[in-house]
Amino acid sequence: MPTPYQATLIATELAALLDTAKALQSAGMASHGRSLLRNKNIGLLTEHPDGAAATRFIDAAQELGAQVSLIRPQHAGLFCPSTTLATTRMLGRLYDAIECQDLPPELLRQLQLQCGTPVLDSQSSLATCPPDWVDKLPVTEQAARERLLVQALLMRALSS
Repeated sequence: MPTPYQATLIATELAALLDTAKALQSAGMASHGRSLLRNKNIGLLTEHPDGAAATRFIDAAQELGAQVSLIRPQHAGLFCPSTTLATTRMLGRLYDAIECQDLPPELLRQLQLQCGTPVLDSQSSLATCPPDWVDKLPVTEQAARERLLVQALLMRALSS
């Protein structure tokens, strides 16, 4: 159960995310969306590059003009304790942001602490959005909502 401070913080974060989503929707309708993340390189850490979540993330980021690189955590040495720290720091130098999908929580935390660049877990963020809040988004189709939320999460992460 969140404390009143945590509940307020969560509500504040959700309100900011909603504002970002609405601004992105307006920018997309005005066809300015493709340039918002031009020259940004995003790393996507996933062992399932053909999965729905990976495809959704890639589509959402590319729609904003970002370049997305697929990285398999196993191949990158992220599950090997002797190379994890060096790989984490290297990823932080290579990418403007990193999306993590289906990584163990301890590895996700290590990336967030050591990477030096925004580290997202959009799947978890999407899963924790309250249904009544999602209804406030400016689109009604489920796939479009998910894409817009991923884009808003990415924009907020890169603007902090």
